[in-house]
Amino acid sequence: MSYHLNTKRGYPFPAVSSAMQKAIRRGDAKLAGHWALELWASGFGHYVWRRLLTVSAEDSEANESALRCAVRPALRGPPAGGRRVEDIR
Repeated sequence: MSYHLNTKRGYPFPAVSSAMQKAIRRGDAKLAGHWALELWASGFGHYVWRRLLTVSAEDSEANESALRCAVRPALRGPPAGGRRVEDIR
């Protein structure tokens, strides 16, 4: 037996959830808000909050990883013959 969840306006739940997450990742606040409100008005408010928390945690982890890749070489010190940050004043 399969279940087909739809929002109040008849959109498929998985498509709306995916559209909200994609809009967040693309930085489209207006579209993300539209889909979040569609889910909220359809009785999926708890899901919206869980999804927002999950997306923010995933994005934080990705940003942290990118930051580590950028900062790690700087922590190793200057390249051979290079100057340290403290010396550039």
